[in-house]
Amino acid sequence: SAGAKIIDGGKETLESLLKYVSPSPSVIKLEFPDTEINSSGSNLSYSLSLQAQYPLDKVEVSSIEIAPSGSPFQVTTATPIIVNRGQSTPINVRFTPTEAREYAATAKFRAADGSILYTAELKGKGIAPPQPPAPVITSFFPTRGSDGTMISIYGENFTNLTSV
Repeated sequence: SAGAKIIDGGKETLESLLKYVSPSPSVIKLEFPDTEINSSGSNLSYSLSLQAQYPLDKVEVSSIEIAPSGSPFQVTTATPIIVNRGQSTPINVRFTPTEAREYAATAKFRAADGSILYTAELKGKGIAPPQPPAPVITSFFPTRGSDGTMISIYGENFTNLTSV
């Protein structure tokens, strides 16, 4: 029917305009590489951009909240962050896990009025540092002796060992 075609046409027009009404994308996904626990961490950078057709001259991110609190994710870019129309601005995030497990958090990028401009889903996995190889003894010298005789032990992977 004619009414259905008008509704479909209006819907199509609205959907084509919607991308110019809000910053794009509104949900950002950042997945960090596996990162050693208790290390200096991993850094990722995301380029926050504003389309040239966006109706405002700029978007200002006045604060960034990460939940849950105490998570190992930290936005290292200082706020306020201003993104001008037709340009992009890098947002840097650090991941510093303290336990060997998977982590997830949400970052909310807020405007001065408190409205949410962007949401970022943050994911990362903390892994245990690699264990050094076990020591390997290849020989002793001397091979015989009385109590108190000094013995030299030869082999591999003795670095930082205090006893064998």
